[in-house]
Amino acid sequence: MVIISNNPLMKDVSGTNIKVIYKKISMLDLLKESLEFSYEGYTLLNHPLHANWQMNQTPYKTLLFEHKKIREYNTTFYLNQSIEWAANLACSRQLPEKWPHNCLRDLQEIDKENVLNYLD
Repeated sequence: MVIISNNPLMKDVSGTNIKVIYKKISMLDLLKESLEFSYEGYTLLNHPLHANWQMNQTPYKTLLFEHKKIREYNTTFYLNQSIEWAANLACSRQLPEKWPHNCLRDLQEIDKENVLNYLD
């Protein structure tokens, strides 16, 4: 399994057959880079818009991928739809430039817990 995230708390996640890729990039850029995984035969295990968090409500996103022998076209579809949605939101509603540290930490914890619940 591959975890790609812009959440710094995900750097310390470990487990059998888990590879964590941390990138200090925007959520939109993370989605765009994640699209490459779908082209390489990885299947998305969680939805990019999971947990009812709109992309203008949190700067963090963590995606889980598993390598399959057969290409999963839903993965490409979901990622492309999420990229389009995120790009539209970025044009209409900007994230705050400066978030309070405790707010960022809470958003990181929420993102991490959503992923850890999936891994259990």
